[in-house]
Amino acid sequence: MARYSVSMAKNLIARSLRNIVDPVPSAIERKAVWEYFENCCAYCGLEMSPTARIGHLDHVIPASEGGSNHVSNFKRLQLTKALGTALAEVSD
Repeated sequence: MARYSVSMAKNLIARSLRNIVDPVPSAIERKAVWEYFENCCAYCGLEMSPTARIGHLDHVIPASEGGSNHVSNFKRLQLTKALGTALAEVSD
């Protein structure tokens, strides 16, 4: 029995090629995004600590709509149970 189905193999190859052509930001680039937004959520302004793990990088133009993984296409977004404002704006 094959380890991967044909569709799984195609997806694995596509993800690998996409990562070569458009790699995710490095640790230095992610730190630069944190510093650019002054450790605050791009939507609601909540101040976050880089070590608190309550935030993540969010694409300005989603990858599904052709957005790249270049550092200029990212913004800070908080990830807490009290997302309120930030989630409402993201879903629009």
